[in-house]
Amino acid sequence: MLASAMPLNTPPRRIPLIICIDVEPDDRRIDPSVPRDWFGFEETWNRLQQLRQSLAEAIGPVRFSWFLRMDPQVKETYGSADWVFTRYTEHFRDMDRLSDEIGLHPHAWRWSESEQNWVSDFADPQWVEHCIRMSFASFEDCFKRSCRCFRFGDRWMNNRIMKLVDSLGAQFDLTIEPGYGPERIPESSTAELPDYTMAPRSCYRPSRANYLRPGNRFFRRNVWVIPVSTVAVNRASTPLTVESLDRHLSSVGETYEGNFEHAEPGGLWGWVWNQEKPDETVCIDVFENANHIGTYAAEFFRADLLHAGKGSGAHGFRVPAPKLRTGETQEIRIKCAGTEFELGNSPRYISDSSRPEDYVTMNLACEATLFRRLFDALVGSNDERMLTFVLRTDSVLAPSTASSIERNLAYIMSHPLSGQFEITTPPEALRILRG
Repeated sequence: MLASAMPLNTPPRRIPLIICIDVEPDDRRIDPSVPRDWFGFEETWNRLQQLRQSLAEAIGPVRFSWFLRMDPQVKETYGSADWVFTRYTEHFRDMDRLSDEIGLHPHAWRWSESEQNWVSDFADPQWVEHCIRMSFASFEDCFKRSCRCFRFGDRWMNNRIMKLVDSLGAQFDLTIEPGYGPERIPESSTAELPDYTMAPRSCYRPSRANYLRPGNRFFRRNVWVIPVSTVAVNRASTPLTVESLDRHLSSVGETYEGNFEHAEPGGLWGWVWNQEKPDETVCIDVFENANHIGTYAAEFFRADLLHAGKGSGAHGFRVPAPKLRTGETQEIRIKCAGTEFELGNSPRYISDSSRPEDYVTMNLACEATLFRRLFDALVGSNDERMLTFVLRTDSVLAPSTASSIERNLAYIMSHPLSGQFEITTPPEALRILRG
């Protein structure tokens, strides 16, 4: 009757964790007249070396994946595309000794004389190809081997780029971030970023006709696509249970302050705190057309709240919006749980929209409470057999994000499933999955 069940002596599945560290200048739009050292990379390297032994003791051997900038922006600013290698040669020798992966992370920045600044020129395919070819050539000159792991900057990808990356010998592409719709980067750019709302979440070899679809054995590329792990932000917040609610009920008569900042089908955002008890976690009641639909904890850290003097800053909320039918509009009110105190800008109204869910990329510099929630959502999913995180090296330069990085790595080490995790490189991760 239980013939299809897993045998009792079957070992637990191994869960590969890939940590993609983007080795970059400390500023995205760097001043070409002031070629500063990459202090973020120096500090990231030092901190991760200090943590490597602790991670190894908790989960086994640790191998990071480092992705280097060797593109025209680097060449124009520092005089050579391979500047990072010549400046930090000893670091890369240590990476090789430790069996870390070293790959490429070019950007499409192009200097604009009219703007006197950098512009991401995605719209010019010849320029994008130039950036990639320069990077691969510089890598091979420095390391005397072909680059096998690639991540294009700002998650830019299309069929033409995938074909080029494949032809240049890359074995793994880690560019795609599933769930994100088309949008422009905050700085100047010449095109929208690709639409990844329907991108696969598991690794695959792409079709020659469509890089966002697995190809059959006769019509696919050699390169493996490993999508970066992303999670719908709504999975970070679940309604409180009766037991947990008893510990968090707000008190009538307390002095609350808060604001219902944003409402759309993708979620409800805002903040609230108790001015008399600044370290207390305040909960909110969410009402849809006067009907109570859930109680949530406002517990996410926001640097802007801390800087504004709102207690510890851990008073933000971002919770799911109610599902809407086509053509429907709903009134949403938010109050402090168990009270009649209504947040500023409440009520708000949301209407049916074709906008996709909001997604969060699994960045190791992410606020720690949010990271823990999203990490647990991924690990608890049977569909996620490999997790891929990102980290930009300048993240350690801000105290708040530097603290988040250490707290998030500590959470991975202390997780109940830590014995099944393996921080490893893309080639090894694929071998684990296939073996």
